[in-house]
Amino acid sequence: MLRSLHALVERTRRRAWARPVTRRELGMTLLEIMIVLAIIGTLMAFLIGPRIYNSFKRSQVDNTKILINQYNQAIIEWKTRNTQADCPPTLDELFAQKFVNAKPMDTWGQPLIYRCPGQASGEGYDLMSKGPDRQEGSADDIKGWE
Repeated sequence: MLRSLHALVERTRRRAWARPVTRRELGMTLLEIMIVLAIIGTLMAFLIGPRIYNSFKRSQVDNTKILINQYNQAIIEWKTRNTQADCPPTLDELFAQKFVNAKPMDTWGQPLIYRCPGQASGEGYDLMSKGPDRQEGSADDIKGWE
């Protein structure tokens, strides 16, 4: 009995290897690969997309803070060279006199708010951006004195 079982297993093995391979068993088609890649891409967009968007928003705020800091430094330099006045008349003048390399616009394309004499800061001038919502006086304003 054991011999006949062993012989049956051997015949089955030989038949499995001897039969021709069909086209379906060769591998995945190009369409199947493209569908899998589309599914993976969609999943990645849902998982990574919000993180990239939030990172982009934070970088806009950081860039505006850097710009405000550059203008603060330029105003201090302007004050040391021009002892007659407390602060420059406009931010455009700082750009025109090459104290800064960037026009006084924040990341959202809005002009920086500059007041001389200042009301909120102890520096004698106020310098701020309206922030992402482009409205002055809201919680997302970026202030140069904070």
